[in-house]
Amino acid sequence: MSANNPETTLPLEALRRSLLDEQQRLKHELFELTSGDEAVTPTDPILESGGMASDQADDADALSQAERNRAITIHTQRLLTQVNEALARMDAGTYGKCANCGKPIAPARLKALPSAALCIECQAKSESGQRLGGR
Repeated sequence: MSANNPETTLPLEALRRSLLDEQQRLKHELFELTSGDEAVTPTDPILESGGMASDQADDADALSQAERNRAITIHTQRLLTQVNEALARMDAGTYGKCANCGKPIAPARLKALPSAALCIECQAKSESGQRLGGR
């Protein structure tokens, strides 16, 4: 990529800082979800009541909140994995290349989504359910 055109140059250090900041934020969020005040409760509130019928609305609300927290935790873990993989690609010297076709990922895409592993074309195919054909 040309060093003369800022639109085609990857600001790797700025992107690395952005990824490291996001990594810390996600780790903190996971800590809060799993260990902090907002910890996901691994128990079922209905089972905890010994099968006794308490207020059904309260039970439904508690189950809904527990499922919501589990979904947020899983999503946050996936995002953290993507960030860690992007940092590993930086270390390996493959950052900025599509993991599927090997073409450069547009710098604007990486600035908007530093953990992107696919170029926009391969990402669109992936999201539409098309099979990605490697290099």
